[in-house]
Amino acid sequence: MPGDRVELARGGGSVGVQARVRSITPIQKVLLLYNGEVVEEFSPTGERLAFDLDKSYPVQESGWFHLRAEGDPAERAPLDATYAQGFTNPIWVDVGGQTARDRASAEYSIRWIDKLRQMAEEWPGWRSEKEKQHVFSQFDEARAIYQGFLSGASDSND
Repeated sequence: MPGDRVELARGGGSVGVQARVRSITPIQKVLLLYNGEVVEEFSPTGERLAFDLDKSYPVQESGWFHLRAEGDPAERAPLDATYAQGFTNPIWVDVGGQTARDRASAEYSIRWIDKLRQMAEEWPGWRSEKEKQHVFSQFDEARAIYQGFLSGASDSND
């Protein structure tokens, strides 16, 4: 589950990834990332309202998986967002007892938090100032966590 941790022995192994995406608008693409890099991109077919993934991936270094789904802006109705999007929290993979703390991953996460914050700034549909401040406090909390990861990060996952 998103947020979980998978432990692999030194030298790595394979990790089974199972995912289900469901949407009320057509899905244009689904991306599986590892440490912020696209591992595989999928293009759903048919009605494109659902996508299932059940596949194993080799892992040799500690890091994290993340799944992202995106729709086409031209097919966004009835949403009032620019386009449909959804993404998971990371699933952490520790190889040989080493926790992932690399600079590129922390920077990737901070960029996404900043992008989400910018989108939220432009959002016209806040029900109250209290709701808006609650969401922004969550962005601040998440950014502080990844800033902490960044301060303890190396340039790679050695």
